Amino acid sequence: MTTGSTPYRPSNGTEGESFYAQWCQRCERERAYRESGYDDPDLACPIVTSAMALKITNPDYPREWIKDADGPHCSAFTTDPLNPTRCDRTADMFAGATEKESAS
Repeated sequence: MTTGSTPYRPSNGTEGESFYAQWCQRCERERAYRESGYDDPDLACPIVTSAMALKITNPDYPREWIKDADGPHCSAFTTDPLNPTRCDRTADMFAGATEKESAS
């Protein structure tokens, strides 16, 4: 855990689904499971699996799920290059531009 952070566990299913949508659905660690159609639990990210199965007080609860000044997040998050953060309702303003060109 980072300084100033505390372990995080969603307080209910709605909050958990929101966390999953914001972090896990865009994470490289969960990609194989998504691509399996969520049919093969052996492909699921062990961080998500442990967070759902264990109490936050359990010593094996994942240390990666934390809450700090920036809010709750997973410190192990790695962007899935096939599923980057992007609003699907926003028109692509930089069609054809590389990521570096659009940032300048």
